[in-house]
Amino acid sequence: QGLWVLDHVIGAPFGAETTGECCTLLGALAVTVPGLPLGPLVLNAAARPVAVAGLAMETLVRLAGDRLRIGVGAGAGRSGMFAVEHEVLGRPAPPLAERHARVAELIGDLRARSLLGATPVIVGANSVALARLAGELADGLATIIHGRHLPWHVTRVGARAEFVFTAKPPRNGSEAEAGLIA
Repeated sequence: QGLWVLDHVIGAPFGAETTGECCTLLGALAVTVPGLPLGPLVLNAAARPVAVAGLAMETLVRLAGDRLRIGVGAGAGRSGMFAVEHEVLGRPAPPLAERHARVAELIGDLRARSLLGATPVIVGANSVALARLAGELADGLATIIHGRHLPWHVTRVGARAEFVFTAKPPRNGSEAEAGLIA
């Protein structure tokens, strides 16, 4: 349950003339719709400068607090229904490896921002390479968490990695959602 906003600059694939700007819409939702988790699904790392995306997420956490969830993805390639977005943005589509590197860079930037603290980051993976990147991120964080004896946990299910900032890992989805772990 929650409010997720797509990060696209064209509306045609959705049968619309245009689409609203993702972070602006999320800001409006954060202050007008209380109680529900919300976030970008997914923030397009290929379309936004990393520092601007990080600043936007800091602004959103100020508005939404712990309701913010950050989905990140690599963006469209040179083919497919969203490829035209690069033309709209006025730049060519970066190669796949560069888009994946931008995802890693964006996640690193988000994690370095203390204001974002325990904000969950979800990697939207539509390829084996991006699923590996999500897995490497989880393994890397698990190593850091364990090495520093922090009371946090990384749980992996397939390509999904979840970072839990609690003394004990949740035993089920209800505990994870509630953040109440005995």
